[in-house]
Amino acid sequence: MSKPKNHHYVPVHVQAAFASNEKGQVSCFDKHTKKSFITSPTNVLSESYFHGFPIEYEGKEFLASYEDYFAEIESRYQPALKAVVEGSKLSEIGDEGIAQLILYTAFQRIRTKASRDQQEAIRLEFIRQIKEKTPSGFNPSELSELAEFSEAETKYHHLNIIRDLVPELMKSLARRIPILMEAPKNKEFYLGDNPVVLTNTKNPDGVRSTLGWDSVGIEIYVPISPQRLLGFLCPTIYRELRGQYETMTKNLLKIAMSIDADHRSHFEKHRLDVLEALGPIRSVIDELEDRYCPEITPENLDFFNSLQVSWSSRYVIAKNGDFALAEKILREHPAARHPITQRGSVGKRPKRPFVVPRAKQK
Repeated sequence: MSKPKNHHYVPVHVQAAFASNEKGQVSCFDKHTKKSFITSPTNVLSESYFHGFPIEYEGKEFLASYEDYFAEIESRYQPALKAVVEGSKLSEIGDEGIAQLILYTAFQRIRTKASRDQQEAIRLEFIRQIKEKTPSGFNPSELSELAEFSEAETKYHHLNIIRDLVPELMKSLARRIPILMEAPKNKEFYLGDNPVVLTNTKNPDGVRSTLGWDSVGIEIYVPISPQRLLGFLCPTIYRELRGQYETMTKNLLKIAMSIDADHRSHFEKHRLDVLEALGPIRSVIDELEDRYCPEITPENLDFFNSLQVSWSSRYVIAKNGDFALAEKILREHPAARHPITQRGSVGKRPKRPFVVPRAKQK
């Protein structure tokens, strides 16, 4: 039985949740051509022999493929991924299920075309920096350490990175707060071809990178269906929000106890107004403790989708086929045609909390 030649860096079982019709086809937007099309998931977010490279043995050339090895890794996380796609909460899949989602997120982050292409981007950046600091006429690319990889060498090096880095990323994710987020009603998440994205709105820095997996304030997100987004948040986000909320409420209580009876009724109204203003912060705390957000704001949905556009190498999938946001981003930020590993980010996180405050209990 012949093995498939088309190897996916975003598996078909991940794309399937974003299918646009009963045939299982997906609506796809091409950042290079700025056009959308409908096709089978077997045809996109993939390349011919992406997981294979030629090797020579006893004078003969063979194609070495690690497609089966990747399929075995996928089988380890698919039960939990399937469960949350179909509606389970993190509390329902338990620690074992969360461990499977951690494996999925770490593996998916490193296996993509964008991750592989980053190797060449790093090499070229080293060459550029060396040229700036050395006499003219010196060509850094002639150094063996900076020589361009062949296609086979690039694939072999990428495989080694996956082997070495995935366990480290899993350890980092295990130190984060996992959370499932639901899209607003009648709205949907995009799926890019480099779907595990990072942002740091708590600790942005225009000079130093704060997008490391262990950076203070890091947020890591991956859409798992048009309605659901899986996140892993730095615990400092929760600790600081809870600390701010508790400080404010304690201060209100201290003030209330120090006010005489004649002015207490007036202060009570002020206290209730302040507590209502703190409602969105209380909601975020509740969501993080529950590991579940029943509905994010439309503004933050756009922000998360802009990350999918920004981080993708070329393709973005939308179940409803609505790529107005992607088109807008490319009009306003032409550099967004290239993956984020080669440029700065686009779009800014709305200042308001990312959840819709819970409805008051009647």
